[in-house]
Amino acid sequence: MECINTLGFYNDEITKTKSRKMNNYEIREINTVEIQVTNRCNLDCSYCFQKHKTPDTLTEFDYYRIFDLLFNDEKDTEKFEKFKLVEGDRGYFLLYIIGGEPLLEISNIRKALKYFESKLKAHNMESLKWKVSFTTNGTLYFKDEVQSLLDEYGDKVWIITSVDGYTAESHNKCRKFPNGKGSFDIVSKALSDFDKRSENKYTAKMKYVISKNNLHDMEKDVYEFIKAGYHYVHSGLVVEDSWTIEDAREYYLHLIHIADYIIDNKLYNSFDLNLISRYKALNEFTNESVHNIQKRCAIFSTRKISFAANTNIIACFALDQSSVGDKEMKYGNIYTGECTTQEEKDIYEYLYGGFQIHEYLTYKCLYCPAFVRCSGCPALSYAELGRFELNTNACEMYTAEYLANLYYILRLRLLGAIKDDYLLKYKNLMPRDRCIPIIGEEEYNLLTELSRRSLIYGCS
Repeated sequence: MECINTLGFYNDEITKTKSRKMNNYEIREINTVEIQVTNRCNLDCSYCFQKHKTPDTLTEFDYYRIFDLLFNDEKDTEKFEKFKLVEGDRGYFLLYIIGGEPLLEISNIRKALKYFESKLKAHNMESLKWKVSFTTNGTLYFKDEVQSLLDEYGDKVWIITSVDGYTAESHNKCRKFPNGKGSFDIVSKALSDFDKRSENKYTAKMKYVISKNNLHDMEKDVYEFIKAGYHYVHSGLVVEDSWTIEDAREYYLHLIHIADYIIDNKLYNSFDLNLISRYKALNEFTNESVHNIQKRCAIFSTRKISFAANTNIIACFALDQSSVGDKEMKYGNIYTGECTTQEEKDIYEYLYGGFQIHEYLTYKCLYCPAFVRCSGCPALSYAELGRFELNTNACEMYTAEYLANLYYILRLRLLGAIKDDYLLKYKNLMPRDRCIPIIGEEEYNLLTELSRRSLIYGCS
């Protein structure tokens, strides 16, 4: 284990008893396949997580090789584990296509999907429900081949377009072409077109990215999304940014103002923002250790496999060479096999050997009120520190988000828009020492009073 310990992956004593060795006679069920089709991109976004970008791109033959492996059609049985494709809890098997900008490779992707379908037929698996998801910057959406794919595959295609807002002012601050021109005009049209194609109005069609550059524009952007007729906006923070407690205060104020706007305009039945959502469960400010909370990073999921644009087999696209450089955490290659060196074997056993959540928690996580909502990426800490831990750049931001969601839920309960009694089981929802530095004593007292009134007068 010496080679892996030098990288700080794990504590040797913790891991000795729980390694899961790759066994070619043991079938691994897979419900998600990530394929990083290229590291190339036609935009030059200021906060891109790929800090070591390379021109690596999968060839047509690389796709065929990947699907041969997934369907166990590789003849060299000693080099690769065996898989079973399943639909999983979501109700379908997912091909997740990412880049760089994946739509640069639409020609080869279409060939790959045809090959995938031929494999399903050859293995009598045509009844398998599946979808293909693209995370894209949206600038190539109107290419003929992209439109043709949408027409042919219909609701099997799920496109998520990353945006930095719904005004040119906010979006173009970061999402620019190499010549400095913003991308908002074409991206907004792409979003509108795909929204019309989609039957499910509450399916995520965009990733509204909040960074330090566009935080000030947040309220204006959300109001523009509402005016444009969107029913659901999925948003997330740029965890690479170094967020401050001042940012958290501003974030909280934006979110409660948005909550007031939604409630005052009676939009809570027709619009949902995932950050403050009546459908998103509150997490309890617990007095117990979070060690027992069942939250695992997707990096450690045995039901997912990822292929990088350089043909390596990795645990997550956030751990490929373009993201973490020479710390790339691979355990195989689609041509040479899996676990061919001692280091690759150790990595595989570490990833899929019963990894426990407390192994990547920091002290700040132990009693954190926002733990379940937190999206801190262990891969980001690994890239920076050479070890896995939950990145803490945005701790106060997630706490602010939790408190704003609590404000929204309590107001809705007082209005009778939420009739559940699940709030009654929560005690000490707002530990004073965690809340006041972010929202101040006056706002803390307001939340306390809202909580009291909601539990007394809320409908049930």
